[in-house]
Amino acid sequence: MAAVRTQNKTISPQQALERLETLCAKAERCSRELQRKLILWKIETEDAAEIMDSLHRRRFVDDARFARAFARDKSRFQGWGRRKIESELRLRRIPAPAIAEAISEVDQQDYTDKAAAVLARKAAGMKRPLSYADRTKLMRFMLTRGYEASLAAELLRQLQ
Repeated sequence: MAAVRTQNKTISPQQALERLETLCAKAERCSRELQRKLILWKIETEDAAEIMDSLHRRRFVDDARFARAFARDKSRFQGWGRRKIESELRLRRIPAPAIAEAISEVDQQDYTDKAAAVLARKAAGMKRPLSYADRTKLMRFMLTRGYEASLAAELLRQLQ
């Protein structure tokens, strides 16, 4: 394993492995994110494959576990809808079965309550009854947050 020079520091594959282990111990990471770091650090392909294999084998990184944590956190704390979560996970190249499992684990009642809270917060400053333009703005807002059109429409009806 040859050492590589980057930013005036030499990073060996062993040091790269240790850095990635530290990152994974602090928070969930996906394989794609770690592979990007290895590319940035200019770790050779063979060494990068060995490092990723070691991380997977010792369960430092697990894309299905990452997907579940990502879906739960984005839904609960950022108020994202299922479609936006799914799209982000696809961008991170998480396998489709892991995405489907992660999305299905989001509690339906919590999801609906969070969507209603997001909509109510956005509509708080609007005059009642809502005008057509305001309802259109709110619907567009909910769709950009990743909520399903049917759920957004139902919540808008309840908001009137």
